[in-house]
Amino acid sequence: MKVLRFSLYGLLALILVLAVVIAWGSRDADSYDDRGLEALARPPIPAQDNGYRHIAYLLEEDFELSLSETASCALQNRKTYAQWDPKELSATLAANAAHFEALRSAAAAPHLQIPLPEDLWEFSSYQVLFDLYRLLILSSQHAIATGETGTGIATLQDAVLFAEAMKSHTGGVMIDYMIALALQELVLEEMRRLAVAADLGISELRAMRSVFEEVPPYPEDAFDVVLANEFLYSKRFSEDVFGGSLRHRLAGVWDRFEERRELFESYDPQEPLPNLLLDEVLSALFAGYLWHHNANMQLIADDFAHQVAQTSRYCADLDFQGPGSGHEEGSAWGAYMPNGFFQEWGMAGLSMETFFKRRCANNLHIEATRATLALQEYARREGDFPDTLKALVPDYLVDLPLDSFDGQPLRYDASLAYLYSVGENYVDDGGAGTAIFVTSRDCFFEETCLSNPTFLIDRLPPESVDE
Repeated sequence: MKVLRFSLYGLLALILVLAVVIAWGSRDADSYDDRGLEALARPPIPAQDNGYRHIAYLLEEDFELSLSETASCALQNRKTYAQWDPKELSATLAANAAHFEALRSAAAAPHLQIPLPEDLWEFSSYQVLFDLYRLLILSSQHAIATGETGTGIATLQDAVLFAEAMKSHTGGVMIDYMIALALQELVLEEMRRLAVAADLGISELRAMRSVFEEVPPYPEDAFDVVLANEFLYSKRFSEDVFGGSLRHRLAGVWDRFEERRELFESYDPQEPLPNLLLDEVLSALFAGYLWHHNANMQLIADDFAHQVAQTSRYCADLDFQGPGSGHEEGSAWGAYMPNGFFQEWGMAGLSMETFFKRRCANNLHIEATRATLALQEYARREGDFPDTLKALVPDYLVDLPLDSFDGQPLRYDASLAYLYSVGENYVDDGGAGTAIFVTSRDCFFEETCLSNPTFLIDRLPPESVDE
């Protein structure tokens, strides 16, 4: 009897200790300072002013372009214009003409803001936009090949402006901005290819170059607004996952389990899915202990405010040693989860450095394309390329194209006929034959190229010539 009484007292004592620990660990700050981020963020745009209404149907889960099986395979395999069957291409372009017009209408609207999904765990698939952009480029090539050069150039201009609207007008989250960069780079590649390989006249080169007058120079894009909206997304995510009643939190865990049921049914012991599910259940049961909303939002706000302050700098001057620079022991992000939970897989490793460098690389591509078009126009007038880029100002360019990696004028070697950047290592290596910029896909994810991006201005790289 004494043993039973002792066990009962011990159990009650253990429960009391756990209650005290959880209660103590559940204390949160009364509020947090958002560092002006909510004021900087762009509020939802009224539907009548938002170009998204023209393209919303393209991002619906079950939407598909009008493609035959042959055309679908050609797009997936990235076949060049010369590799397409002419009749197949004409039919495909005609069948999707309305979607091209939807992009034009969206770009012409005062704003283009893609709203956040209701389910914060699910984002739209943007594959349709990439396929549509590849069709747009094929449409431009087809127009130029059939003597409608003006139409072909206008198509490329529309594609640049849609991506720019998605970048600079959206005020959306980071994924929208990065998708817009990738779309725009497809068009920039085609513009450089045309400038070098096509027999374009002076007026046509100038027309193609004129679209960049509507592209804000670095760093005057809306990247700070994108970061502010990303902060609001983090806030909403935190409230959705850790806020609300216990029933609400557990229901969210169940919904996510249902979405991943197939993965659990084919469970591989090497995969951490069951552990992650257990983490989610525990976080739902002890949300206040594991996640201090205001304290954590303060850390997130401090980090995003630090990143916003970086948006006016060139890549070489960026400082990533702020609150979000890592989650080493003792750092602010090391305490991101107050009780040491989730540190291996949670948001503690949040870093913006990659996004900033992609932004610099995109602007470099814009400046190199603008300079290539101006150099080609100069050569057609004067018979050869100039000795320096200064010869292009002001008749061909309003100002010298800048290298967004260090803020200095873009480098130019007239004897080798190429432009180049110091790249992400910030060293002037004089350009390199091993770092020739073929496509953004090849260069931005390849260390040799991104350390010394080099743009040919009088010939195509061998890999990009149509076969």
